[in-house]
Amino acid sequence: MVSFKGMGLLALFACLSLASASSLPVPLLTWSDQPQKTPSYVTYGQTKPVTEVFERLIKPTVGKSLVLVFLQDELSGDDLVKYADSFQHLKKVMDTKKNEFVPSVSKETTTLGDLLSGVVGAHGVEVVDSGSLNEWKYNGKKNVVVFNLEPVSGSSSQGRGDILKRNDQVMHLITKTLRLEGTKHFEVVFTGEEPSQAVANLLLNEEIADVSFGSRHLLGDDASTAAPAVTKRLFDNQCVLLFTKSIKITDGDASVELIKPETEWKPQLGCGSANVGSCMIKLSTKDATGDFSNVELVIEFKNNTEEWHCDRINLKYDLMMNRTNESTTVHRDTHFDCGTNSSSFASPIYDSIRAPNGMSFACHDLTFQNKNITTGPDGKHEIKILSTLSLGGAQVQPFCGQNTNAITQFDGAYHCVGFFTIPILTGIFVTVVLMLGLYMGIMMMMAIQVQDRYDDPKGKSISVATTQHE
Repeated sequence: MVSFKGMGLLALFACLSLASASSLPVPLLTWSDQPQKTPSYVTYGQTKPVTEVFERLIKPTVGKSLVLVFLQDELSGDDLVKYADSFQHLKKVMDTKKNEFVPSVSKETTTLGDLLSGVVGAHGVEVVDSGSLNEWKYNGKKNVVVFNLEPVSGSSSQGRGDILKRNDQVMHLITKTLRLEGTKHFEVVFTGEEPSQAVANLLLNEEIADVSFGSRHLLGDDASTAAPAVTKRLFDNQCVLLFTKSIKITDGDASVELIKPETEWKPQLGCGSANVGSCMIKLSTKDATGDFSNVELVIEFKNNTEEWHCDRINLKYDLMMNRTNESTTVHRDTHFDCGTNSSSFASPIYDSIRAPNGMSFACHDLTFQNKNITTGPDGKHEIKILSTLSLGGAQVQPFCGQNTNAITQFDGAYHCVGFFTIPILTGIFVTVVLMLGLYMGIMMMMAIQVQDRYDDPKGKSISVATTQHE
């Protein structure tokens, strides 16, 4: 551990790259309106569970003081290093205020919002969206306020820095206003919901290759003191190779995470289909987890001469539903589109699995939704999401019609994050329009014709013979 009181923000955040990446962690910073009395410390090479950080730093303050939680949609140590100039307020806070900084916090299956709701209840938390930050005023009724900062997802490198700078200014203005108004003692938490997309893909590749950053860190913990590895699963039914860090099912208000030590999956051997060019993988578990039991997941694939794709996903499970004074079990049989009928190019979620032949498919977050579309009295379509299947940190590759006895690893990964995004295509289109305008302007200037002789004031005037037509 090392003291960093009085040191600059850059010196502090330089240690972030040493944090363990075993669970796609995010940094977390807490501070209060009290002055700094003793130095803070940063622990190298450790990823702390969010439950442990919550119990130690946040829970003791809930109820005793106002808790302000600023949530960034994507935040990683890489952002704090690369855009250090955007965090001028945080730099001052860490030099002058009582603070605790945790470089690497893993969500596991519980989020910070769930933990706060568990202490004060869902009605005790005020949520402020990014569009209402400038108009927010504290009414004195809630003990916990969660601010969703302006999102950075999908922005360019320069735009990301500008957004983070504006968010830093927003945090400064809100805390300054509360302090000037004499609001009761408050505690502030700044963290991210997910790591940055580029960092998430990098960590996913590291974990799939069974390589951890900790193994290369000179300052990291040794095996005897390091935190236990997060559960992960690799499934192989001799036809499809599947790796996933998370399988989460959401049905109404009920949700469950199925990739954990107590869940025993049983992959069914064999392709399940005799058709050439099509195969599937079937996973099932009888273990009861929360309100879910007897879960069966079937993912079907097809391939042609150029690429392979997911044909459909079939999910079956039993759901226990609590009604009035009795509980009933309902059997669900749900289908999800996953390849040929997935969402459009501009969809905010990734729900398509497809890759060229000879490559695997990898994605940090896949979300499949079962929707019910109805038409309202005004003729507008109303969409209701009935159930959701999420695969986190997934990589998959089918080997339809091949001898898979000797196949033990994936081929090169084809990522769900495409190269051509909407901002890139927009930039290319604008550039083409400007180039066309420049080309037309140059051609028009080159087409201008001027006379080759001019009058000499001291000489004979130039006469041009003309012919008059009658």
